[in-house]
Amino acid sequence: MRLRVLTGISGAVLLVSLTAPHASAVLPVQPITITVNNAGDAGDINISNDVCNTVLHGTVCTLRAAIQTANHHAETTGADAIHFAIGTGGVTIKPGAVLPTITDQVTIDGTTQPGSSGTCLAETGHPCVELEGELLGSTGVGLRIDAGKTAVRGLVVNRFQDAGIVLETAGGDAITGNLIGTDPTGTSGLGNHVGVRVESGAADVIGGKTAAARNVISGNGIDGVELDSAGSVSDTGPNLLQNFPSITSAVTANGSTAIQGKLTSKAGTKFVLRLYSSASCDPSGFGEGAAFLGQLAVLTGANGSVTLGFAPPSPVAAGKQITATATDPKGNTSEFSKCRAVTAG
Repeated sequence: MRLRVLTGISGAVLLVSLTAPHASAVLPVQPITITVNNAGDAGDINISNDVCNTVLHGTVCTLRAAIQTANHHAETTGADAIHFAIGTGGVTIKPGAVLPTITDQVTIDGTTQPGSSGTCLAETGHPCVELEGELLGSTGVGLRIDAGKTAVRGLVVNRFQDAGIVLETAGGDAITGNLIGTDPTGTSGLGNHVGVRVESGAADVIGGKTAAARNVISGNGIDGVELDSAGSVSDTGPNLLQNFPSITSAVTANGSTAIQGKLTSKAGTKFVLRLYSSASCDPSGFGEGAAFLGQLAVLTGANGSVTLGFAPPSPVAAGKQITATATDPKGNTSEFSKCRAVTAG
């Protein structure tokens, strides 16, 4: 602080303090909501203005342009959101080239697509935004996520010759409430080569405990969920290479189904095992997970192993295939286990 001396009336001395101006506070950059209103595939005409638009006059926002806008927008708190309002009812988006890699965290929410009143999802009971890879070649990927902490929900992702969704590097992504490898009703297979591929990162979540969070991952050519590396329980890599359970028997008799199995993983650790049934097994021999049967918590012993016994609330018909996943306390989830056919007791 500086003091300046001023002489006033009758020789009085006034002391006036002069201070430098305060530096301007740095305000957080808030996330934005980007609304896709067109099923086309044009790119954004001006990425730098953080406004999704593919035309000079009017407002036309495609999924490609929305991803470009979200990647450029440098929010410092929270995550941008991509919503959908492409007319009403079900809609199909067919990229003519691979979509941009997602490099900034974002929530892509297909449940926002409108119906005739309310949301389309509420009216139909299934996701209404279909992302289809029919126009792409052997390297076709639906969504490639490198940002981390990105959520994808309420989409139908099918016909991609490489993978429907690829998770890379940062981890912490959530893939929930999607149909991956099926038609929009979830009843017919329109498979990707791989449903979801986890290439690196940890704490990715695929599915969840609630009905709304569960994915249907079915009909894919190689794997429903693929971890790119494999190894022992002490290895590191995608989702820490969490081991999958083994299903040793599945028998339906007297109106109930008894499923037996085993998990070998980190010793003295609590895991959540989720069990699924499908009409047929994936060609790889692992997965799929068409119908969620239920879950149970288990605790591995000093040798890292624990046996499991589970009876779903409703019997599973003989001939159907049982698979399971294991999730550790940090949210790392395994690939689907090998299939085990239900036999009649």
